[in-house]
Amino acid sequence: KLDAYRKQRGWSYVDLAELTGASHATVARRWCLPHSHRDYKIPAQKFMNAILVITDGAVQPNSFYQIGLDDEDQFQNYVVQWLDASLPM
Repeated sequence: KLDAYRKQRGWSYVDLAELTGASHATVARRWCLPHSHRDYKIPAQKFMNAILVITDGAVQPNSFYQIGLDDEDQFQNYVVQWLDASLPM
């Protein structure tokens, strides 16, 4: 979602880095990669706060997380696994 917002605004990775206070464009680029990419990174809290501000809340922290619940079966399996791990034996 951040990459789509960046492109919509016409921002380069350098622009995004400067707006968020990141040290280098490569850092900002990693936030914009697909979740499955090996170089993908979730922004640290200070950058997440800056992203919220510069996007007026259009990009939220949950945009950076993917838990793989694409369908009902995956969701049910996730719930069962969570319950199994959470309940005392």
